[in-house]
Amino acid sequence: MKPEVEAKTEKLVGKYFRSVNETNKVEWQGAVIAEPHLGWYLVQLFEWGSGEPMEQRLLPIEKMIGWSFYPDIDAMMSGSKRSLALDSGGPAEHRTPRASAIRF
Repeated sequence: MKPEVEAKTEKLVGKYFRSVNETNKVEWQGAVIAEPHLGWYLVQLFEWGSGEPMEQRLLPIEKMIGWSFYPDIDAMMSGSKRSLALDSGGPAEHRTPRASAIRF
């Protein structure tokens, strides 16, 4: 017998995110702040070094495929620290999967 799986629709507005390029380097980080039209999202980008808000962009959901989404900024930042440890060959105790990330 197969276990029952309940489908849950996840809302992106209010989530924090990171995107990576083809070489798996972080490209953008920010927050999804609105869905002004079905399938289109307004995102607030954050400056990499300071974390200060930079610019806002309107993107279709298709451009967000492959991004990692987090429930809050703390989860995004801790996911970043683990990713940086993996990229730099850091200590094994930092090599844990990003359990709080939601991938689309």
